[in-house]
Amino acid sequence: MEHTLFFEDGSQTVWLNDEHTRFFKWFPNDLNFVDKLIRFEAKTNELIEKYRDLKGIGESLEDYKVGTIESIAEEFNKEFETVFNKGSAEHVFQGVNPFSPVAGGKLLFESFMEAATPLIEKSFEGFEESRQKYVDSLASRKVRRAK
Repeated sequence: MEHTLFFEDGSQTVWLNDEHTRFFKWFPNDLNFVDKLIRFEAKTNELIEKYRDLKGIGESLEDYKVGTIESIAEEFNKEFETVFNKGSAEHVFQGVNPFSPVAGGKLLFESFMEAATPLIEKSFEGFEESRQKYVDSLASRKVRRAK
């Protein structure tokens, strides 16, 4: 016998570039989200520095270690998925190195983050409201139990 359980898990599905085959699911009310995002930003800045150090590789491939740029992308994708959940890097970047340049001189991940930032900021507003309602409901439950 099979059963299906439906419950509110707080997730949101975000469609990418209006393509309904490209999406990622994230949990904006995850209590760890802020910590994850802060760690992600710090790690991204570290990886940007590694990437910048490689800018001169076009001059001499003799000094370049094969796989270096790939390893930077792998580190980035791993950290990205701690924030936006497993599998999200593949859906967002489709196997393309997130440090690849796109229009306007931006890197692919920068273009994504620029588009996602308003959504993230909006979730923070909703999160604080939800958290306060929950805290208030806990307080009222304690009062009822104490009677």
